[in-house]
Order: sequence, then C-alpha cells, then structure tokens
Amino acid sequence: MNVEVDTNIIAYYWLPGGRTESAVALRRHTDEWFVPALWRSEFRNVLAR
Repeated sequence: MNVEVDTNIIAYYWLPGGRTESAVALRRHTDEWFVPALWRSEFRNVLAR
C-alpha cells in the first residue's frame, strides 16, 4: 500500500516524541510514502522550532 504523508508524519518518524511510535507503525504497514514537493523546506521549519 502506498500512502501520501505530510511533513508532520516525517517529523514524527525521525524525531523522537510522543507520536514516533505511531509513525513507525504506519511505515511498517506501507510500501512507500509519497510526500509533497516542498517537504524538505517544511521539514527545515519543523527543525527550526
């Protein structure tokens, strides 16, 4: 199954926190994640906070 995810899901997956476990479980149950073209820019904003 392929899933389109937003930058928040990517952040939850890579940055330890309260929602990391859920993001990891989602990744286990999907074949590929598709992300918006601007995800890198949005992810930098998440890191800056």
